[in-house]
Amino acid sequence: MIYIPRDFQRKLAQIELELAIFDAFTGAKIPELSRKYEMTINGLRCLITRVGAKLASSRPELQLDTVEPRKIARR
Repeated sequence: MIYIPRDFQRKLAQIELELAIFDAFTGAKIPELSRKYEMTINGLRCLITRVGAKLASSRPELQLDTVEPRKIARR
């Protein structure tokens, strides 16, 4: 017998919605996205940060190498 949780469909739909919002995000459209998805701007920023972190941790090849900042010589 295979056990499938009762709220599996709801969780799957929520994940798909979060990915759709993350894909629609371009950096300048936060107020438009907040109206479209009926979320606050702060809630939308938190969602984008959370989804981006999850994607980055699950796909290490997308992570940027940390580079030491160059020191600029003063004259």
